[in-house]
Amino acid sequence: MARDLTQEEHSRYPWASRTTDYVPVGILRKIGLLSAWVGMLGTFLIWLVVYITAPRKVSGVPLHYNSVERVLFIVCAVVALVAALIGLITLIEAIVKNAKSPLVWSLAALVPGAFWLYTLLH
Repeated sequence: MARDLTQEEHSRYPWASRTTDYVPVGILRKIGLLSAWVGMLGTFLIWLVVYITAPRKVSGVPLHYNSVERVLFIVCAVVALVAALIGLITLIEAIVKNAKSPLVWSLAALVPGAFWLYTLLH
């Protein structure tokens, strides 16, 4: 339910006139979303480098990864899975509080890690 802002809230958020105008997302959700992006973008860039530098790009021939690329893949997977864990924890909190904007942030942090987890398990 909307209410007018207190004087302190109005000084912190001058663009908002009521409590429903601004919902703080929180630093944990921002960290989760950032780590999800880093994990997925890093994975894509590493895969792109491996694919471009592969000697034979024939269907059915596996791509070979050197140890540096494997370590970077593991780092990206861990970062994405941490983002998924943060997304899951904050998702439950957003559902309990019925907060729509934080819910979207939590889902956005959860999805890339879920894809990584699915990839690792299959």
